Amino acid sequence: MRWFVNENLLSLRQRLALDAMRNQLQRYHWLQGFAGTGKSLILVHLMKQLASLYPAAKLSFITFTNTLANLVATTPAAAELNNQVVVQTHTAFVKERKKYDFVFLDEVQDIRQSHLAIIRGLSGVLFVAGDFDQKIYDADISAEQILSLLNPEVHALKEVFRLTRRLCEAALAILPESGLVEGSPTNTNADVTINLAQARSLDEECAWVWREAARRARPADPSVVLFPNHEMLHDFACFAARSSGMFSPPKPRRLGGRRDYTDFNLHFARGRAPLTFLGNGFGSLTDSDNAPLVYLMTMHSAKGLDFKNVFIPFLAEDAKLVGAKVLAQDPARDRRLLFVAVTRSRENLFLSYSGERPHPLVANLPGVVKIKLADNPSTTVDADEEDYF
Repeated sequence: MRWFVNENLLSLRQRLALDAMRNQLQRYHWLQGFAGTGKSLILVHLMKQLASLYPAAKLSFITFTNTLANLVATTPAAAELNNQVVVQTHTAFVKERKKYDFVFLDEVQDIRQSHLAIIRGLSGVLFVAGDFDQKIYDADISAEQILSLLNPEVHALKEVFRLTRRLCEAALAILPESGLVEGSPTNTNADVTINLAQARSLDEECAWVWREAARRARPADPSVVLFPNHEMLHDFACFAARSSGMFSPPKPRRLGGRRDYTDFNLHFARGRAPLTFLGNGFGSLTDSDNAPLVYLMTMHSAKGLDFKNVFIPFLAEDAKLVGAKVLAQDPARDRRLLFVAVTRSRENLFLSYSGERPHPLVANLPGVVKIKLADNPSTTVDADEEDYF
């Protein structure tokens, strides 16, 4: 994964925010920024600097997902700190109830208000980062409540490093009220296209997605296929297994409040298929460092991550990204969820659907190349690339 950027490659504004937080150690700081501005990255560098300045201090880096926790823990910055830093999820931190001198909390917009109060009480100095455009959980917290609870020093980032200009435009079309409209895209891959593929059937759609995702995967640059729920993810995995001459994978068992993907991942590993589920503590981003791999993830689990090639299938007109009850309580939840999904891409985005019309949220995205698989069943965007599988 190419997520981590060395400190000497940070932009001037990123370094200024980093320096301000390091030099002004009042109790609370809030690092604000749109998708792709490098909030998590800056927190990691800040953690490394403070650990060096205060070698006797105890530090904890808190993430919302196990996947992001594992990613942070394997960065060069965290690996150098040995036992001085504990990287964990917010639920583990709240359960542990241990005090730390410095705490770094990512994705604050998805933390419960009661949990944030506990985290505050256990922190000597607390640094939080978050973006309410990416709020996709049922956390009972608002930006105003964070300001009231912490009264933090606010540091704002507006340079968008991960997203290309076209990806920013597409994200804004999905969520027009996003603060991303104030962002300044700096990714120079401005000519990269966004593809919307129309298939005649689910099988044709799955075949195209699986072929393209596997073909484009490279060591250290895995492909990812994102789904709004576990049921759609399993349906796709069954097709991928059948097309690879395998039996369908087992459905993940419920394990407390999550699903157990141990047998699911073993199924594909034993079949030597370059596919694995990533999320909730299952799978590892380091698995793709030396071999091409396709990750299957829920849109929720992908928060905080980015990939060169992102695939979002099953976007037919009647597709349900979130449940009706959730939409009744939060009418913008489906748009924010899709916003999070498309902003996981730093270069190539592939959307697809089967049937006559796509989902209204992607039907009229700017700069999209529309593909009819019926007319071009073997269509690939870069047909001269080596076919790995």
